[in-house]
Amino acid sequence: MAVENILREREKGGSHMNRKKIAGLCAVLLLLICGCENSAVFLPDMSAYIACGEGETWSAAFTLFSEDFSFKPEEVSAVELPSFGDAVDIAELRVEKAEMGKKYESLAVTFSFTPLKEGTFKENKLILHFRDGSKAEYPIGEWVLDAGEKTEGALLTVADQIAATSNNEKLLYSYELAPGAKVVRIQYGPDAWIEDENGLSAKGEIALPQGADIHYIREKITVEYEGEEYTYYSMGCYYGALTPLGENRLEEWEKNSGK
Repeated sequence: MAVENILREREKGGSHMNRKKIAGLCAVLLLLICGCENSAVFLPDMSAYIACGEGETWSAAFTLFSEDFSFKPEEVSAVELPSFGDAVDIAELRVEKAEMGKKYESLAVTFSFTPLKEGTFKENKLILHFRDGSKAEYPIGEWVLDAGEKTEGALLTVADQIAATSNNEKLLYSYELAPGAKVVRIQYGPDAWIEDENGLSAKGEIALPQGADIHYIREKITVEYEGEEYTYYSMGCYYGALTPLGENRLEEWEKNSGK
């Protein structure tokens, strides 16, 4: 199954998520397998830095792999990111069968995700709750939510779609600035940023830290205009998501999942 390089649906604020956008996010995280084995439930080796404004709805997508799932999609009643607690609102859960290889099945878990307060929150596990009262916990790598204020206005224009690429070594960015505005800081991790009070280039690349096979990064951009600073956010990109995967990589993910 082919994956398009760019997800064509625009990420929008608000609580409504259309099905095409969800399907696009699932496609990026499916990572396409033509035959791999083993039976434990596991997720891709992935990390995320998600910078967004308080009250801004973001579309979350996870893909679970297993040789033989012990539950059906309709048996999942809720999803939880426990460390985020009441800092986020989770709604519109969907669990659907996704890509099936020769030996592995996969399930796409998608939901809307809205920060309710400003702050930095970290998560490393996903919990599924089932209708019979049981639950299952899965490691998801290091996910960081950086929720802050969002500037309204047109000082900075970013791409209006989520991107995906096989590259997982460099963050590529390109912004359009209003006359007189300049980018003074780009933050792409909880403790990772570049800055220049004289102004950064509006187009460039940043070396990414190595570790996870896939990084989802939604960077925070600080713009200075007439002596004042304003905060903007990119739509984000899944770095490394389009790299073809084989049996060895899936087995490595399963091993690292804590089986």
